[in-house]
Amino acid sequence: MLEHARRLVASHNDQHPDTEALLAVGAFHSFRFVALGGEDPGEMETSIWALARCLVDDDAPMQERLVSYVLAEAVDLATGMLQRSVGSNDPSLIDQAVDAWRRIEAATPADHPDRAMMPTNLRVALVLRFVKTRDMADLEEAIAAAKRAVEIAPADDPDRVGYLLYLGEAVDIRFGETGEPSDLEDAIPAWEQALRELPADHPDRVTLLSKLGFALLNRFGRDEMPEDLEKATDAWSQAVQLTPADHPHRAMHLSNLSVALQARADLTGTPADREEARITEDRKEKDL
Repeated sequence: MLEHARRLVASHNDQHPDTEALLAVGAFHSFRFVALGGEDPGEMETSIWALARCLVDDDAPMQERLVSYVLAEAVDLATGMLQRSVGSNDPSLIDQAVDAWRRIEAATPADHPDRAMMPTNLRVALVLRFVKTRDMADLEEAIAAAKRAVEIAPADDPDRVGYLLYLGEAVDIRFGETGEPSDLEDAIPAWEQALRELPADHPDRVTLLSKLGFALLNRFGRDEMPEDLEKATDAWSQAVQLTPADHPHRAMHLSNLSVALQARADLTGTPADREEARITEDRKEKDL
């Protein structure tokens, strides 16, 4: 039996996995590990190797007891699939990655500390496939996965701010595709919450402020709510303040701020707003 299991392992092909054989190998070596009193870690390593490949390649349910052992290996496998799909013209690679992350998320126990990471990685795979195929169903599923990650992550999870960023980005992609106003209603609060949780010196803060400014300005163009224009102006003002004078993107942030200030001046017609818009435009021209 042991020799047969070894032959099955040696004949394994990642491109054409025999999941029934892998399941048998995984179970066999798991039983041997227990029977040998847990003294041979190689038995458990082989079991994990086989069962992890079952998890990413097969829809058959796996006992939660086994999932806890193989999840880390399965995540490594699915991450490798995702990395190989980037830049590849083989559509089957990204399909495999999407399916693998779906299975991993479904199998991850509710109390697992990294549970929120699973739908986040599924979102990455789905967005990558959307970029290749333009299938809106993938984008819809990506947004749903991003929302699950935010809902799952505890308030004190240091990665939660990243999940909020990813949710805003996924919804923003859909807004760019469809122009659906409701997408702004999802993106804006996600990014606002992310800014509240993001450390003041975080390197992504300026980028997030800029994204929020565009979303608020778009909503102002639709609803003409002055508070959206004020918030957009404040976001781009902060982006300018946080950007060093010699940074290549400073002129872009000044340009965005100038647009918002000019819109405010047109709305209010006050001399003070017109003067502030003019000064900012002059600063932009000097930085170009």
